[in-house]
Amino acid sequence: MLDPYEIRQRVQTRELTRAEALPLLLSWLGQETIEDVTLRVQGRPLVDIVVPGQVVPHTRVGRERGTDRAKRYHSYKQTAEEAAALLIRQQGAEIPQDKDLPWYLFTTHYRYWRRGDADNLHKALADVLEGQLYQNDRQVRAGGYEVLPCDKGEDATEVVAGIIEDYPR
Repeated sequence: MLDPYEIRQRVQTRELTRAEALPLLLSWLGQETIEDVTLRVQGRPLVDIVVPGQVVPHTRVGRERGTDRAKRYHSYKQTAEEAAALLIRQQGAEIPQDKDLPWYLFTTHYRYWRRGDADNLHKALADVLEGQLYQNDRQVRAGGYEVLPCDKGEDATEVVAGIIEDYPR
């Protein structure tokens, strides 16, 4: 049986697809389905979408106001917000509007060009989803991110988000 490190290596070298890797990881964990793992960890996901295009890393607007980098970020954010809103509507998720609900957010960034810190990529997606899933990105209490290589022109970000059940308030 492969351990998680070997499975990840095979996904990165494209010996395994993510769909093929998932059952291997679940069997290693002793779980039968992804639902078992997700529910055990944080609750059923409300949103599972793939936002096309390359994420532009988050920038501090105050410091970089008016720079090309800030303009690129804001242009990306507007386009990604429109795409994410459409994908969320198509998925038919009923998003609660409670401002106190704790959310989790996992992102997987597929990037051809590897520049940008992973945490800034994750923050950019958290900003894109603000107002669509949660009222403020401070409601995101758990999550994670990873950056994986892809072929040119296949840049995208997979987003899995939901409400954390039994979170202490």
